[in-house]
Formats: sequence, C-alpha cells, structure tokens
Amino acid sequence: MTTRYVSTKGKPGGAYDTKDHPAPTLTDALKVAVSGDVIEILDNAVYREPELVIDKALTLTSSHALANPAINPADPSFNAKQLPSIVARGEHRVMRVQGTAASRPGFGPVIVRGIQIRQGHANQSTPSDPGFGAGGGVLVVDADNVSIEQCVITENRTRTQPTPPWPEADRQALRTVLVDLMGEILSPTTVALVNIMVDAYNKMASLARLPTLTPVDQSAVLAELGASFDKALPPGRPNHWLAGQAFGGGVAAVWASPSLRKCRISANVAEGRGAGVAVVGFGWPKIADCWIGNNRSGDAGRRDGGGIGLEICLPSKLGRNLTEIDLVRFLTTKIGSLRSVIAAPASTVTVWDLMEFGRWIINPASHPGFRGIKGIILNTLRGKDHREGNWHLLLYYAATIALSRYHAEAWDFAEREKARSSAVTVTDCVVTSNRCLDDGGGLYASVLSRVQATSTRFQSNSAVGMGGGVRLSMGSDGTLSRCTFESNHAQQRGGGIACRNVNLKLTDSKVGAPASKAPSTLGNLCADGPGGGVYLEVGSEGALAGVPNLWTSILREVFLVHDVTVSVEGGFVSGNGAGFTPARAVVAKTTSAKGGGLFLVRGAFPDSPSVTLEVPNVEKVIAGNTAVTRDYESKVDRRLVPRADERCIQDILGGREWTETNDAPLISGGDLRFKS
Repeated sequence: MTTRYVSTKGKPGGAYDTKDHPAPTLTDALKVAVSGDVIEILDNAVYREPELVIDKALTLTSSHALANPAINPADPSFNAKQLPSIVARGEHRVMRVQGTAASRPGFGPVIVRGIQIRQGHANQSTPSDPGFGAGGGVLVVDADNVSIEQCVITENRTRTQPTPPWPEADRQALRTVLVDLMGEILSPTTVALVNIMVDAYNKMASLARLPTLTPVDQSAVLAELGASFDKALPPGRPNHWLAGQAFGGGVAAVWASPSLRKCRISANVAEGRGAGVAVVGFGWPKIADCWIGNNRSGDAGRRDGGGIGLEICLPSKLGRNLTEIDLVRFLTTKIGSLRSVIAAPASTVTVWDLMEFGRWIINPASHPGFRGIKGIILNTLRGKDHREGNWHLLLYYAATIALSRYHAEAWDFAEREKARSSAVTVTDCVVTSNRCLDDGGGLYASVLSRVQATSTRFQSNSAVGMGGGVRLSMGSDGTLSRCTFESNHAQQRGGGIACRNVNLKLTDSKVGAPASKAPSTLGNLCADGPGGGVYLEVGSEGALAGVPNLWTSILREVFLVHDVTVSVEGGFVSGNGAGFTPARAVVAKTTSAKGGGLFLVRGAFPDSPSVTLEVPNVEKVIAGNTAVTRDYESKVDRRLVPRADERCIQDILGGREWTETNDAPLISGGDLRFKS
C-alpha cells in the first residue's frame, strides 16, 4: 500500500508518494495510484476536477479526517469548511465508483472519507454513461464494498432528457395484436352463441326490471376497439423513462450496495427519484447516522423521493436504460405468441351470468367478480358507450397471462428472490425539510423495494402528491422501528406515511405529537385528502404505458404480491390532521379529509391484494387526531358518517365503511383487526 498525496501546492510528475512532492490534482494522483493505495488530500482547498473515476480498491481521504477520526459532518454544528472540496469542473458528476457486473462481489474495498463533494451535474444525455444520468455528486455502479463516510455531499444535481415519443411502429404493433386478439375472442361461433343468450336475457330483463344488453356485432366492436386505443394512446405518445434515469441528485447506487455513514447530504436536486440519495436496480445500501435535508425534486422527470428514492426490482434482462416501450415490446411479442391460448373460449358466458351482470349495473355497490374473457364479453354487451374501456381490459388480461408464463425472460429469478428478502437499511438518520413535486417527501420506495428504518426522524418533509414523510408502493415493504414522523405535509394523502399494496410494520414509532389535538405543531397533515398520519391503500397500481392496471399485472405475476399486512404496534399516531394547509390552516370546503390519524381503503379493483390491518390497543395508539370533513354520506354504504377524526376504513369491494363511531365489531380486547 502506498499513500499518494494531493495539495494545491503540488506539481505534476512523479509518484506523489511524499508530502514534499504532492500531486496538484486528484486526477494526477489517480493516474499513478494502484489497487490498495491511499490518496490523502493535505489541505482544505477547492479542487475543480473532471469526473473522477475510481475503478480499483482505493481510499480517498483528507488529512483533517485522519487527524480527527471522530468528526461528524452530519452534526449541524460541524464546520464543513474544514474539509477539502471536490467540485465538478464542468457539467458532469463529481465522482464515479465503477465496477462491473462480473466483478461486483469482489470489487473493492473503496473508502471515501472526510471530503466535500459539491456542484456535480449528472446529465442523462451524456453518451455511454453507465449510470444513465444518475448520481450528480457520487455514482456507485456495480460495486458493493464501497464506504462513503464523514462526507458533505451538497449542491449537486441530475438532469433528465426530454421524453421521446413512442415509435409509431411499436404503437401500431400493439394495436394490431389487441385487435386480432379481440377478433379471436369474438369468433363467429362465440358471437352466435352469446347473441342467442342475449336475446333470451333481454326477453326476461323487462320482467325482472333489469337493463337490456346489446348483441355483439364483431366488426363494430373491433372498429371501436381500434378507435378507443388510438384515443388513449395516440401517435406521438411520450415514451416515459422507467429504470432510474437521472435519479440521485447527491448519491446514486446503481446495481450497487455501498454504505453511507455520518454524511451530510443536503441541497441536492434530482430530475428523477431520490434528490438526496437514490437506489436503482438490485442493490441494498446501508445508510447510518446521516443528515439528509433540504433536497428537492426538479421540475421535470420522475419527481418522487425528496430525500431518498428506491427503485429496485427492475426487469434487468430487458436492459438497464429502460423505457416503457421496452416493456411494451416484450408484452406485444408474448401476447402475439399466446394469442390462441389467451383467446381460448373456456369462459363463455351463461344466461345466469347475464342476469347477475344486469343486477350489478343497477346496483354496482359490489363487484360481481367477472374477469378475463367473461368480463370482456360482458363489458362488450353494455353497448358502445361502455366499450371504450375494452382495450385496457383486454390488455390487462392478456398481459397477466403473458407475464405469468414469460416474466423470467424479463426479470432475473435470483435477483427477484433477493429483492423479496433483502432491504435497504436507514439507521439513526435525520431526514428533514426535503420536498418533492410528486410522492414521498422524505423517502419513496417502489417496485419491490424493501426498507428497514430504525431510530430515524422524518421531519418537515413535504410532497405535492402523497406521503409527506414516507411513500411506499407496488409490493415494497416497510419495517419502521422507533422512528419519528413530525410536521410532514402531503397535498393529497398521507401526511406522515402513505402506502399502497405494501407490507408495513410500524413499531414503537411516533407519528405526530403525544396526546395532542391537531393541528399540533409536530403533527403530520394532508390537505383535502385522507390520512393525516397514515394513509393505506390496496387497489390497482395504476397505469403503465397509459394502460390502467398494467402495473398490477406485474405486482401479481412477477412480484407475487397477493396479500399484504399492516401493523401498528406501540408508539402513537396522535396530533395529526386531514384537511389542513402546510401553515396549519383549515382547508375550506373539504370533501375527502377523513381519517385524521389513519385511513385505509380497499379499492374496487377485483385483483387488488387482500389486506390485514392490526392495531393493538387502538384507542391509546391512535388518539387526538382531527379530520375536517364531517357529517358526510359514505360513498361505500350511503350511511351518514358524523366524523372520522381518528380512523377510517373503507372497504369498497365489501361495501362497508367504519370509523371510530361504528368500528366496535372490528375491536376485540382493545385491539383493532380488519381483514378483507
């Protein structure tokens, strides 16, 4: 091992292995360094460098850190000027730690300690960038044995490329596959049989006071299908980025598992998820004793995760620089190859199906459970005004079958299983005053990203969307132990925490202020939306490529998420409010500000996961919250609800709603338990 020295007083040439003859730049020192060396910066000057690439085992540190091993830049009182600064010389990131997929397990160790990393610019449009624009300050790619310690990472940013349009050939290919598939489902034999039953049903419908149904005209249905597809996915539709482009304004781990300890990560901006720290691909960093604050999303790109953003279980076999059209091409090919299988007439409707369907049209309080071909045919019988949704019913059904058979050609099985059992850890951190224009002001996690946060404070973060403090979605998993959620705000739902289709274990954590009444100065708030403290949802994961529920196909068939569990044990959810501005003023004319403490909704989408909610000692744990909306008519069971200050559970599929005014049937021995 050799120590190479760096100082602004240095001169080029030589080995730089004595303090009397240091390198003038870090770039010069890196050129002569070999695996195992230490690069020591002797002064606290500013070094304006090209992108520094560390592709071997090295330690990069400062004399100040070596002389003061206990320094803690995460402490707000620490004077960062004591540390040398590495500043991007142009519009590029400051530092890249670069391994390879093959060398990742044995790469390193790399240690970066006791320096400032400032004013980096990662640009997605940079050709051949292995991080596709992620990591404005530091990018760690294909490397696990990397430690970033006692550093200040600030004023860095990422820029996303403009979103390109879908190639028209791909749009037409998907359109053709769907129209052809519908043509096979509505074969002449099937159409004739269905129309006979429709005729019989319509004769009975007037006697039973049921709506009549429209016989099938195949050519009309296929023409309408193509027209509705063109309306929803017109030529020139944006081809959105999917795989972490421009994530991580301060730090990005791309297929990597570095550790960050005692770092101050602040004032960074990302035009992608995770303005402070981002994880992209199959990596599970350890973040400990860090201060992550005052980071924000940019005005463009995927604007989730003001502090931390996690996007782990990606279809890596389709490539890392993924757009939605790459996934659409995969599905188009697989649906085409399965057309005869998907269109098999095993689910032909019966007259009794038609009767049940007619009754549901009159009273749609609960879904009749028709899926697949049967659901598509029944929707077709409702007439032209209702057939506009046929193309996405068809694509959801076809994609579900294709993914169930072929997902291993897109997602690596071993990687997926590791994602189901591994977690990013956040320990003894402060995540504060971060903001984003979409979801997850403090932390955002999606696509089977598991996170374990322990003894961490999420404070004064804000989101224009959902989850002022934390947002978890799409099969992710949150184990939040001894954490604190204070003064976070979401414009839509979930002032403190917002979750959709995830496991959540909230243990001995403080959400809001103890024994307070909202709006407490420490309470978490949302505006005209539900869940001031905690918002929970099971339902559709939303649209992919403009197709409603396509993410849900991935949730079920790839991530294998069919049921989720939420538990709130110990701690408290108190002093939170629904229906308040960030300034804690009451929002005028609220309609959805329900569940001031906790709100759970089980949506109408029939393939959404089942959910179990458990809150031991519920009256003590969830108390002192406020929801502005009162005396409202339930959209679920039409009863008048006087208040939902503490908790609200809406089971749309089951047709019931409970608040603290009527949820005694859900409580036994003081413990609340709801299971769908």
